[in-house]
Amino acid sequence: MVAEFRKADKTLTVWSSSQIPHLLRDILSATVGLPQHQVRVIVPEVGGGFGSKLNVYPEELVAAYAAMKLGRPIKWIEDRSEALAATIHGRDQVDYVEAAATRDGKVTGMKVYGISDLGAYSQLFTDVIMIAFGYPVSCGAYDIKNIHLSADIVFTNKAPTDAYRGAGRPEATYIAERVMDMVAHELGRIRWGCVESTSSSLISSRTSRLPGRCMTPVNTRRP
Repeated sequence: MVAEFRKADKTLTVWSSSQIPHLLRDILSATVGLPQHQVRVIVPEVGGGFGSKLNVYPEELVAAYAAMKLGRPIKWIEDRSEALAATIHGRDQVDYVEAAATRDGKVTGMKVYGISDLGAYSQLFTDVIMIAFGYPVSCGAYDIKNIHLSADIVFTNKAPTDAYRGAGRPEATYIAERVMDMVAHELGRIRWGCVESTSSSLISSRTSRLPGRCMTPVNTRRP
């Protein structure tokens, strides 16, 4: 990104690969103490964003402030290692799922308890990714009449999580599909057109032997 401050007319111009130029302008205005009409944000070709550029990062504010103090254009370039460490991460979620099904394979109920790791800071959508975006579509494409959802959201010392490639919906879809896999396995049936994952790094499962029920912790935790 590049920030330039012109003392003559007291205008700040910022070029940033952002998905939220208007919000970035508003936050810059409040941070550096300039009226909004004196702050301009220009977004060139954004490239891949997928949600990770929906946030205002500290370096954008620091570069703008430095440009105003030094009276010179300031450019900030993030290297690949910095991007991997400091850009918001997509998801860190552990779900405990119970499903009730009839012996002919009809899923009649599902109970989900999720723990969402927010990371160290709350960003734009951090605290609502699982609850507001993922949970409403927990049934997926299936006709499940009864569903119970509960969750805890926790802060840790990791990089913040936020909207990234689906924002809660991939996790919800994974839960629904995993439930179908577990029910099929419990009943000795085959889901046509589906291949069950065998990756131990993604799935840690414990199947109960109660008729018509299965239970598995589903881990979508990032490394």
